[in-house]
Amino acid sequence: MADTPNIKELRKACGSDELSHVFTFLQSQDITEDEGFLIRMGDDSTQLRAKLDKRNDTIDEAFSFGPDNEVAKAGEDCLVESQVRDHRRLDLMAQLLLLTHEGIEEKKAHIEKIKAIQAQKRVRRCPDPEYARKMIVAIDAVRVRGDSVGGVVTCIVRNLPEDLVHQFLTNLKLNWLRQLYQYLQPRALSLAVDLQDKQVMG
Repeated sequence: MADTPNIKELRKACGSDELSHVFTFLQSQDITEDEGFLIRMGDDSTQLRAKLDKRNDTIDEAFSFGPDNEVAKAGEDCLVESQVRDHRRLDLMAQLLLLTHEGIEEKKAHIEKIKAIQAQKRVRRCPDPEYARKMIVAIDAVRVRGDSVGGVVTCIVRNLPEDLVHQFLTNLKLNWLRQLYQYLQPRALSLAVDLQDKQVMG
């Protein structure tokens, strides 16, 4: 295996040996830094815009002295040149803010992509690697015996208004079953489903 000092350092920083955790940790760090940059750049942009507005007023005041006042005319010309340059700076800052914002959204998409790939690698689509390993061992043991595999799906929803519970669970069941049957049908697999609602207090 190639020497990977940066990856080793990231593994230590995120507290995990899984590459998916390493890369999502790195992307999350970048997002945090970019969000801080957006705040700072946004503040600088606001200050520059206020400076431009004030300088506009000063240019108008210098113009009011008339063309015969050479000092006022020279001062006005200098201010106009500075104004043009700072407007270009403001435009570039706006582009940089947009580019940084797009980068944040892109990195969020990268995180979801890495998570999806990692989930696909796990036979049981379990987000917890330890439980995924236990499930794989149990399923393999059942398959060796030639038996069918069954399981229990637990869904806990917190802070859902009581009047929406039935509607939420109905939609959840329908969507879940639709996806499940799309997976089972082309593989000629059968499924027995018993879904029951249970209200848990607390």
